Amino acid sequence: MSNTALRKIPTSTGDGASNAFTLNDGTRTLAYNVAWAGTSGSAIPLTAGTKSAQFISNATAPDCGGATTASLAITIPFAEVAGMEANTTYTGVLTLLVSPS
Repeated sequence: MSNTALRKIPTSTGDGASNAFTLNDGTRTLAYNVAWAGTSGSAIPLTAGTKSAQFISNATAPDCGGATTASLAITIPFAEVAGMEANTTYTGVLTLLVSPS
């Protein structure tokens, strides 16, 4: 079964206000960025709560043939890292919904 004709539309949400991508330690809330890299390898930033540009799968089997067909990059801007307190636990939830178009 080939999945190459299918397009995937990732919708990502965080658990911050208005679905923002955030981490929280109970006192501080810090923003982070999310990007999706399809088979082209170029990372495309995702906007919280918004369907992103369509991505084409090159998978040829339901399990992607055991190969990596996409990747997700999560980064924390330096300004946010600088405000983090050492030895403190930060938590957050990122939900990524990938569905056929």
